[in-house]
Amino acid sequence: MDKFIAAVILVVCMSVDISSGKTPFHTCKSGSSKVTNVVIPGCNAPPCKLKKGSSAAMSISFTAGEGYTKVTADVHGVISYIPVPFTPPNVDGCQHSGLTCPLTKGKNYVYNNTIPIKSSYPNLQLVVRWELLDENNKDILCIEIPAEISD
Repeated sequence: MDKFIAAVILVVCMSVDISSGKTPFHTCKSGSSKVTNVVIPGCNAPPCKLKKGSSAAMSISFTAGEGYTKVTADVHGVISYIPVPFTPPNVDGCQHSGLTCPLTKGKNYVYNNTIPIKSSYPNLQLVVRWELLDENNKDILCIEIPAEISD
C-alpha cells in the first residue's frame, strides 16, 4: 500500500511540473543574475512554436545578482550561429515589464514582455537569445530558447 501511495504522489508531482507551463531554456555564460523560471504560454517542450502573425509573450523569473538602475532588453534570433536583431516593441525593462527600477541585489523579480512574430518572417528554426542589459550595457541575464517560426 505504501508503494502505491508513493507511486501516486510521484505521478501527481510529475504531472504538476509538466502542466506548470515551464518553458525549457538555457542560460548563457554571461549575466550576473540567476534565472529561476521562464514561461512562454503553450511552450513546454523545445522547440517553442512561434506562429507568424501572432505575438509571443514571455515571463522570466530571476534573482538580481547586483543592484541595477537601468534595464534594457536585447533580443536576437540566432540562425546558423548568426545573431539577427529581433527587437521587442518595449526595450525599456523599467517600463511596462513588471520591473520597477532600481533593482536590488538578491531580490526576486519577474520580467514580462511580448514580441510580435511578423508574417514576413521566413519559416525556420532558430534560437531566441533574450538578454537584459544594465546601465553599463552588461548582461543582467541571458537565456536561449530553441524555437521554430511557422505559418
